Amino acid sequence: MLFQHYGWDAFSTETWDATKKTFDDEGSGAPHWWSEVERNALVEVLASYTVIGIFHGHQHETPIIYRQGKLDLFKPKAAYMGGFALARITNDAMDVVLGEASDDRGGSVFTNAFSKTLSG
Repeated sequence: MLFQHYGWDAFSTETWDATKKTFDDEGSGAPHWWSEVERNALVEVLASYTVIGIFHGHQHETPIIYRQGKLDLFKPKAAYMGGFALARITNDAMDVVLGEASDDRGGSVFTNAFSKTLSG
């Protein structure tokens, strides 16, 4: 399991869009955050390891669970906005939920869930 700042979501992978004069997920110019070359280099390094998931941040508002290639990715809402992730890992399974605080008395709401079987 890894924790890092950037992911493969549209915000993390946006590039310069010369027509719109901004960074977005439709541009073909220079990367705003990290490039496809850098993403591919990370995937290449990780290929010889058993990575059961990558937790990342960067984009604050939207909690998402998604897959890129063989990698399962988890991005909770930003902590300063009440977001969090919980993971339960055993010898043969991994469960993840994303949630957020719902009030100022410790209440929470779960927004996304994921489970997978782990094999040796």
